[in-house]
Amino acid sequence: MPTVFFDTNALYIAGYRDSFTAGSLTADVTPIGIGIRVLHGSEYLVNDKWVNYTHEDGSGFASADDLMAYLTAQFAMRRPVGEIFGVPVVAGTDLIQGQPVAVSRASGQLLPARADTYTLAFVAGVASADTAQGFASQPAHGAITLPDWSALTGAISLNVGELYFVGPEGGLTASPRLDTQCVARVGLATSPQTLVVEPSTPIIL
Repeated sequence: MPTVFFDTNALYIAGYRDSFTAGSLTADVTPIGIGIRVLHGSEYLVNDKWVNYTHEDGSGFASADDLMAYLTAQFAMRRPVGEIFGVPVVAGTDLIQGQPVAVSRASGQLLPARADTYTLAFVAGVASADTAQGFASQPAHGAITLPDWSALTGAISLNVGELYFVGPEGGLTASPRLDTQCVARVGLATSPQTLVVEPSTPIIL
């Protein structure tokens, strides 16, 4: 029986190998019953009669409306930023929302992207939510809107119309340094609070 529950900053579907960042899933009423899919995706991860769904403790739902209300509440918890989400990858360290991330070639885990290390300058996207080490995160692309960018850029707002790049030791910068190992674009600021994430292949300097 399908069971969906929220834990810390991830959604889990019992029996499904991967976890999903909160907010990256949605539910639909289908001819079969209730289907769960990745936001903007078309294939259902689970599609079953509503009576077959259970809470984490094994108890059922009173009706299809009761199930949909539960799923809506679960999916809304710590809603992430982003429009397109990659496959879940375990975080090798704590990540903050909006932080450029890369997949470590050594461990296969998500780490902060940084321009002073070529292998970590391949930006997989940005962290769609604050993610603790050991939990899964889904790198986000597309329009990323944050109320405060200071943890990543040193300023609350972005410079509209400017490209942002991976900083030498992580984070974001609008002025890539030429004394670092490479330059890797993260995206374009389209408003003071929005960055459209479209990473480029790093260029070695």
